[in-house]
Amino acid sequence: MLTTLFAILSCSSSDDKAANSNTTSINPPAWIQGTWKDKDNFEGFKFTNNDFCIISSAGYVTTTDCFGKSLPVMNLKETINNTDYILEITLGSATFKYHFKKISATKIQWEVIEGGMFNPIYTKQ
Repeated sequence: MLTTLFAILSCSSSDDKAANSNTTSINPPAWIQGTWKDKDNFEGFKFTNNDFCIISSAGYVTTTDCFGKSLPVMNLKETINNTDYILEITLGSATFKYHFKKISATKIQWEVIEGGMFNPIYTKQ
C-alpha cells in the first residue's frame, strides 16, 4: 500500500508553517526520529537525524527504502515545526510530498490527502 501511494503522490502547495529549507540533505526534527509502524505492524516509516525511509511489506518480505542513502534526491524542501514535518522530495522529474502530524509522543498521522479520509496513524516502535 505505501509503495502504491509513494508512486502516486506528487506536487505540493506552499503552505509553509515554520522553518523551511531547500537542500538535498534530509534533517527530520527530533520529535519524529525513530521507527513508526501501522496498526498491523507491517508498514511505516523510519526517521533518523539525516534520513527518511519507507518501510513496505509484500507478503512475508519487508523492505526499507531510504532517501538519503539509496535514492538520488535532486532537491528537498522541508517544513518543520512542533507538530508538523513536511517533506517535498524531487527525484528526477517527479516531486513527492509527505506531511506528518504529531498526535502525541508515540503517535503520528500521515496526511496522505490533506483533509481527506485516508490519513493513517502510526505508532512509535
